[in-house]
Amino acid sequence: MAQFERKAYRPEKIKAIDDLKNIINNSSVILTDFQGVDVVGMADIRKALKPCGATYKVVKNTLLTIAADDTDAKDLVKDLSGSTAIMYTEGDPVAATKALMAFTKTPKPIKIKSAFVEGQILDEGKVVELSKTPSKEELIASILGSIEAPIAGVPQVINALLSDLVFTIDAVADKKAEA
Repeated sequence: MAQFERKAYRPEKIKAIDDLKNIINNSSVILTDFQGVDVVGMADIRKALKPCGATYKVVKNTLLTIAADDTDAKDLVKDLSGSTAIMYTEGDPVAATKALMAFTKTPKPIKIKSAFVEGQILDEGKVVELSKTPSKEELIASILGSIEAPIAGVPQVINALLSDLVFTIDAVADKKAEA
């Protein structure tokens, strides 16, 4: 907080700044412009993000700028203006981003401003790319499917070999019976 004096703020503002700093340091964060989104729309966004372990809330640009000042995300809030809401999650950022991106295509859409994910600042284009990558669960399922496929074929191969063996023994038995 090099350029801001903490003592100039009321205790509730200091707590809000500390909470935001904690969020920035421990979570993946996406900043959005929610202008035009009504209360029902905000509730829908929060409801969609909850299963992903993400939270969405409105923040004051000044408090967010102060909170980000002493962090690696200080460039995240560079030139911040307009209405700002923050989506944050300590879980899978891809799943939360996918859920959030659905609200960029609604009649009263949110707009992505920037993001801070795993120590990197992302612009709107990078956030869109992030939303198109497979989530952690999808990657795990894909890997397990790749591992399981050859294993699932082993019983079939064994059954085929046993069937061939049985047919061969039957054929030998039939030849001996004819002779």
